[in-house]
Amino acid sequence: MYELLGLSATRFEASYLQALKKSIGASDQEVLSDEGVCQSFLEASRECFRQGAEGLVADATMLYEAWPFDLTTVTRPVHFWQGTDDKLVPEPINRTVADQTPGAIWHSISGGGHFIALSHANEILAQVASDLDGHGHG
Repeated sequence: MYELLGLSATRFEASYLQALKKSIGASDQEVLSDEGVCQSFLEASRECFRQGAEGLVADATMLYEAWPFDLTTVTRPVHFWQGTDDKLVPEPINRTVADQTPGAIWHSISGGGHFIALSHANEILAQVASDLDGHGHG
């Protein structure tokens, strides 16, 4: 499946983008409506598959297999951001990881999609800045 996705991303960019836009929600479509963001995404997709699909396969495998460390021992605050309208990585995948992490702080973004790191960058970065400043724990 990832090999086909890679072939589409690297050789059939227009159909790759069209298929992606059909499979995502309104908030993600809005993010990709910015031409600069869309071009950056396409460049990142080409780079992701430049040497084949093995990297994405390894990434996906890590999501579903045992990690090389025990999540239950991670007690420092760990922020999880999840768009309620993420159609690419549904909430149960990330929620499973968060539920095993004692320091998890769950941020559910109502109506947010897969690209919340862009659509909610100010909020996310404000939390990071607060944590680095030593004031944010929630």
